[in-house]
Amino acid sequence: MPDETEKSFYRTLGANVRSRRRALGMSQSALADCLDLTRVSITNLEAGRQRPLAHQVAQLAAQLNTTVEDLVPMYDVPDYDADRARDNAAIEAVWAAAHAQTS
Repeated sequence: MPDETEKSFYRTLGANVRSRRRALGMSQSALADCLDLTRVSITNLEAGRQRPLAHQVAQLAAQLNTTVEDLVPMYDVPDYDADRARDNAAIEAVWAAAHAQTS
Protein backbone atom coordinates (compact mmCIF):
# COMPACT_ATOMS: atom_id res chain seq x y z
CA MET A 1 0.00 0.00 0.00
CA PRO A 2 1.45 3.39 -0.97
CA ASP A 3 2.49 5.74 1.80
CA GLU A 4 1.09 9.25 2.21
CA THR A 5 4.10 10.90 0.55
CA GLU A 6 3.62 8.76 -2.55
CA LYS A 7 -0.12 9.45 -2.64
CA SER A 8 0.53 13.16 -2.20
CA PHE A 9 3.07 13.09 -5.04
CA TYR A 10 0.54 11.67 -7.54
CA ARG A 11 -2.28 13.93 -6.32
CA THR A 12 -0.04 16.96 -6.80
CA LEU A 13 1.12 15.77 -10.22
CA GLY A 14 -2.52 15.30 -11.23
CA ALA A 15 -3.51 18.71 -9.90
CA ASN A 16 -0.65 20.30 -11.87
CA VAL A 17 -1.82 18.55 -15.05
CA ARG A 18 -5.43 19.64 -14.45
CA SER A 19 -4.42 23.23 -13.72
CA ARG A 20 -2.30 23.50 -16.87
CA ARG A 21 -4.93 21.78 -19.04
CA ARG A 22 -7.64 24.16 -17.80
CA ALA A 23 -5.36 27.18 -18.29
CA LEU A 24 -5.07 26.16 -21.94
CA GLY A 25 -8.83 25.65 -22.25
CA MET A 26 -8.29 22.02 -23.19
CA SER A 27 -10.81 19.30 -22.39
CA GLN A 28 -9.86 16.00 -20.83
CA SER A 29 -10.98 14.28 -24.02
CA ALA A 30 -8.76 16.46 -26.18
CA LEU A 31 -5.74 15.79 -23.99
CA ALA A 32 -6.53 12.08 -23.94
CA ASP A 33 -6.72 11.99 -27.74
CA CYS A 34 -3.30 13.63 -28.04
CA LEU A 35 -1.79 10.98 -25.77
CA ASP A 36 -3.68 7.97 -27.09
CA LEU A 37 -5.36 7.54 -23.69
CA THR A 38 -8.98 7.51 -22.64
CA ARG A 39 -10.75 10.44 -21.00
CA VAL A 40 -11.20 8.23 -17.94
CA SER A 41 -7.41 7.79 -17.77
CA ILE A 42 -6.97 11.58 -17.72
CA THR A 43 -9.67 11.88 -15.04
CA ASN A 44 -7.89 9.27 -12.92
CA LEU A 45 -4.48 10.81 -13.53
CA GLU A 46 -5.73 14.25 -12.49
CA ALA A 47 -7.21 12.72 -9.32
CA GLY A 48 -3.92 10.99 -8.48
CA ARG A 49 -5.39 7.53 -8.94
CA GLN A 50 -3.50 6.66 -12.12
CA ARG A 51 0.27 6.76 -12.18
CA PRO A 52 1.71 7.75 -15.53
CA LEU A 53 4.88 6.23 -16.91
CA ALA A 54 7.91 8.48 -17.34
CA HIS A 55 7.41 8.83 -21.10
CA GLN A 56 3.78 9.77 -20.51
CA VAL A 57 4.79 12.57 -18.17
CA ALA A 58 7.10 13.88 -20.91
CA GLN A 59 4.24 13.63 -23.43
CA LEU A 60 1.88 15.41 -21.02
CA ALA A 61 4.36 18.25 -20.62
CA ALA A 62 4.76 18.59 -24.38
CA GLN A 63 1.00 18.59 -25.03
CA LEU A 64 0.44 21.11 -22.24
CA ASN A 65 3.23 23.42 -23.51
CA THR A 66 5.16 23.18 -20.26
CA THR A 67 8.07 21.29 -18.77
CA VAL A 68 8.24 18.06 -16.81
CA GLU A 69 9.66 20.12 -13.95
CA ASP A 70 6.50 22.22 -13.87
CA LEU A 71 4.30 19.13 -13.61
CA VAL A 72 6.28 16.93 -11.24
CA PRO A 73 6.27 17.98 -7.58
CA MET A 74 9.68 18.37 -6.03
CA TYR A 75 10.44 17.40 -2.45
CA ASP A 76 13.20 18.74 -0.26
CA VAL A 77 15.88 16.31 0.76
CA PRO A 78 17.40 18.27 3.66
CA ASP A 79 20.24 15.85 4.42
CA TYR A 80 21.40 15.52 0.82
CA ASP A 81 24.02 18.28 0.96
CA ALA A 82 25.37 17.10 4.31
CA ASP A 83 25.57 13.51 3.07
CA ARG A 84 27.28 14.59 -0.15
CA ALA A 85 29.82 16.72 1.73
CA ARG A 86 30.60 13.83 4.10
CA ASP A 87 30.97 11.38 1.19
CA ASN A 88 33.20 13.80 -0.75
CA ALA A 89 35.40 14.31 2.31
CA ALA A 90 35.76 10.55 2.74
CA ILE A 91 36.64 10.09 -0.94
CA GLU A 92 39.22 12.89 -0.77
CA ALA A 93 40.78 11.35 2.35
CA VAL A 94 41.10 7.94 0.67
CA TRP A 95 42.53 9.54 -2.48
CA ALA A 96 45.02 11.59 -0.45
CA ALA A 97 46.12 8.52 1.49
CA ALA A 98 46.56 6.49 -1.69
CA HIS A 99 48.40 9.34 -3.39
CA ALA A 100 50.72 9.77 -0.38
CA GLN A 101 51.68 6.08 -0.55
CA THR A 102 52.66 6.31 -4.21
CA SER A 103 54.81 9.42 -3.74
